Amino acid sequence: MAITRTRLCRTSLLLGATILAGASLPAVAETTSKPVKASSSAHHKAAHKSAGKRMASTASTTSPAVASASAPVSTNARRNTLVSLSGPVPAGNESITVVGSALSTSNNTNANPVQIITSKQIAQTGVNNLGDFFARLPSVGSSATTNAVTNGGGGVSCTDLRNLGTNRVLVLIDGKRTTINGNSNCVDLNAIPLQQVAGVEILKDGGSELYGADAVSGVINIKMRHDVNTGNITMRGSISQYGDAPEGMLSAFKGWNFDHGKGNITLFGQYLTSTGVMQRNRAWANPVALTNPVSGQPTYGSSYSTNGVFYPDSGNGKGYTTHDNGQTVVPFTKADRYPFNRDSSLTNNYQDSSLSGDAHYDVNKHLTVYANVLYSHRTTNSFMAPEPMSGSIPPSTLPGAVVVPGDYPGNPFGEDTTVYRRMGEWGPAVMSAPQTR
Repeated sequence: MAITRTRLCRTSLLLGATILAGASLPAVAETTSKPVKASSSAHHKAAHKSAGKRMASTASTTSPAVASASAPVSTNARRNTLVSLSGPVPAGNESITVVGSALSTSNNTNANPVQIITSKQIAQTGVNNLGDFFARLPSVGSSATTNAVTNGGGGVSCTDLRNLGTNRVLVLIDGKRTTINGNSNCVDLNAIPLQQVAGVEILKDGGSELYGADAVSGVINIKMRHDVNTGNITMRGSISQYGDAPEGMLSAFKGWNFDHGKGNITLFGQYLTSTGVMQRNRAWANPVALTNPVSGQPTYGSSYSTNGVFYPDSGNGKGYTTHDNGQTVVPFTKADRYPFNRDSSLTNNYQDSSLSGDAHYDVNKHLTVYANVLYSHRTTNSFMAPEPMSGSIPPSTLPGAVVVPGDYPGNPFGEDTTVYRRMGEWGPAVMSAPQTR
């Protein structure tokens, strides 16, 4: 019975090794045929030895066979798997969902492009107010009211995006709406102290779905400085390359932290002055063109002359003027047009004083009490050509044109004559606009 049991164990062990080796043969038939045969002959020779030695020999012989066959199987299996993946895609719909990306993006290439401007970039331009800085940006339109608008600008500086109008761009301060200028219906950038600006964010895409109709062309958010615990005094002066248009700025601020940094009080003050430039002092603005046609020559000067222009009823629209201090009447020509640029300003002459304060206190992590105060006083002067006289303007009930009767002793035409004249006896017109905000 002992011999029979030993033979049965030996037979089972040999059968197990044979089955294991046989299972590995189909995968490595070409690469491991010889090692497998060698291991098989080793199994047959080991069958004639004693039971104990046969068991040890079988274990030592079978293990190398399994190892030599299983290592190539792993490499080939991976190769076969890659080949199967590169084959045709099985039929059916597949979807890929991207939940994140490590690719860096730019603020200017996002769905809503935002241009970020730091206070250092503003200081490097050498400007003294935000309006002059915005005028340098390509996204700002030419229809904005700047300090160079001397006729009807009211002395304010308002920005614009894409020439959609100053009332179509929303200007925020620290993400909040601010008071607009009552005369121009826009935010006056001259009233914001430049040293208090920490940065500017410009949303160059429409934001009307979030802010309303006043953000059709975009949103400009002016971020102010907070938590200032230092002091600074800045004095700056400049002059043009032609030796005129001096500008000066005096700015100062001081901040204090209290209660271990929970609260802060900061004061800002600024005084800004600029004398402006006359049109006659720039060659490219002298003479000034009244029209700029696509074809033909432009028209220079104004037909409202200080010598007067006379249109007799029978002249069929032909005008006359006087020479030699009114002694001679001659036909009106382009040489008689009035060069109104010699009395007009190219940029405004203004003085602006601003005082602002910022205070906040963190009561706890859920409640912060804050206050922002801004006071600004600006005086703007600009010069224009003398006022022309052409008649009354509605709603006045006076005649809309000045007509000299034909029987008037000073009328050389002997018939009713319409008169237009520029009143230069009192000098140029002065546009003054003091405003307090």
